[in-house]
Amino acid sequence: MRCILIFLGIVAIFAGDAICGDDVLEANKKLTAEYILEAWNGEITDFDSYFADTVDFNGMRIASKSLGEMVKEFKRSFSDISVKVDRQIAEGDYIVTMVTFTATHDGEFAGIPPTGKRITYKGVGIDRIENGKVIEMWHQFDTGEVMQMLLQ
Repeated sequence: MRCILIFLGIVAIFAGDAICGDDVLEANKKLTAEYILEAWNGEITDFDSYFADTVDFNGMRIASKSLGEMVKEFKRSFSDISVKVDRQIAEGDYIVTMVTFTATHDGEFAGIPPTGKRITYKGVGIDRIENGKVIEMWHQFDTGEVMQMLLQ
């Protein structure tokens, strides 16, 4: 009887972890979607609520506040930016977010002078969350596709 009670206690502990695990995955998805939408459709003012002090961004260790400068640089090339989160997948500490960007090219981008073209393209971000903060980011979009749209 004692073994059964211990077994049931262990099962209850692991079942509780699984439920909390789902809650953590959903919280991580929400955190990731919020910072993406806030950064691109608005402006992030409170980096500390989303990111660790330093973040591994596409293999480079940078201060999280530098992310804001990267977004601002892109926004100097494109205006009327609208970003939509299309889908998110969560596993462990990782969140994969697929997005659609729509923007108007009205500043120089990669040596291409402003064209005034409205373009739409897809991007994918893989973020790793630890203790409720983004600590690692791998974000990609097809730069070649964007340049082709601008040059057509």
